[in-house]
Order: sequence, then structure tokens, then C-alpha cells
Amino acid sequence: MTGSFHSRLPISSVGSCHNLLFSYNGQYLIGLFYEITSNLNPYAIKIWSTNDYTIHKNLHPIKCSIAITSQHLSILYMAGKQKYGRGILLGLLDIDTCNLIHELKSDPDTSIGDEIQRIILTKNEIYALIVCTEHTSTYTCFVIYKLETQINLNNEQSSLISHTMNNCTMILTRFDSDPNNTFSINDTNNNDQYMLTILRTNEILIWKLNNEEILFNYNFHH
Repeated sequence: MTGSFHSRLPISSVGSCHNLLFSYNGQYLIGLFYEITSNLNPYAIKIWSTNDYTIHKNLHPIKCSIAITSQHLSILYMAGKQKYGRGILLGLLDIDTCNLIHELKSDPDTSIGDEIQRIILTKNEIYALIVCTEHTSTYTCFVIYKLETQINLNNEQSSLISHTMNNCTMILTRFDSDPNNTFSINDTNNNDQYMLTILRTNEILIWKLNNEEILFNYNFHH
């Protein structure tokens, strides 16, 4: 390790980079930028190839405030506020082609928190949770999308088996918790998807994603 300068990535953006991500196979570097604009979501995405450091051209003009890469496929999950109403957008971008695979919208008439904090993906990426906080309370809101996407993890090369998200399911729930204190856990026996949340009262909840049922509640005070 010499610490010497390696290369400079080409960029054309009026703003600052607030996050860097790599695609699952390391072929792409993704930068999230906060730009000077009057747009409700003043964010932009830039993608570079790690082979020759060239920037992707004709990138879909998606505006998102937060993003996370798939662990199995060349997909970028992006979340942002809807232009009209109070809803949340979830977009899936094909990193290889820069095409928007799908865009999912929550109910624009339903208030779902004020600031998007993070995206949580289950291991099989069937569920995506958009985690939001409220300015007027200590509660954390969860917008839960069932994507109906199945990923084949048995092959050496991960592949998308199905991608039918037209009938996606959206669930809303909220807990009095820190937005960083919720984690995805997996039941290896029946492949059910559960979440673990630590409340501000030091209680631990384990809840089921498909119906929000609380399966386990442990209080540290006892």
C-alpha cells in the first residue's frame, strides 16, 4: 500500500456525493449525489465501470434520496419521495443497462414519515422495507413491499427466476424505535421472513413480514 493517487473518475454534477456503492460483482461503482435544484428529490445517481472508469451514458433520470445494491443481481434499489402527495417511491434499476425495471408507489394520501433513512432487503430479496422517521415523534415507519421476485441462489451465477411485481403488496407499520435498530432474520426451516426490532423501551420484537404479527416480545427490564 503506497497511498498514491490512482485515477480520477469523470463526473458532471453540480453538488456533492453523499454515498458510494459497489454492484454485487464489483463491476460498477455507484455514486449518490445531492444536487442544487428545485426538485423535491434533489438527488442524482452516477455509475462508473470499474474496468475502465468510464461513466454510464443515458442514465435513467431517477431522483432518489437513498439506495442499496442487490447482493445477488446487478440491481440498484432506490427510494425517494413522490413528487405529489406524501407517498414513497421504490425503484429498481438494472445497473448493466441503466433501465428502470420497475417503480412502485405507496398511497400518496397516506403519511409515511418525513425522512427516508434506509432500505432493508431480506436475504432472498422478496421483501424491501423503506425505513422512515417522523419529525414530530420518536417513531420509525416501515413501508413494506413484497416484490414477488425470486432469486436462484443455488447456481454459481445468480439469476432472476421471476420478476412479476405488478401485483406487489404494500404494508405499513410503525414502532417506537431507532431506524437503525431493525434487522432482517431468516427462518431456515420454512423460509419465512422475519424482522427483529429493538424498541426504545429496550424491548425486543420479532415480527413477521407478511402480516406484521409479533411472534416474540422480550423485555430487558424483567
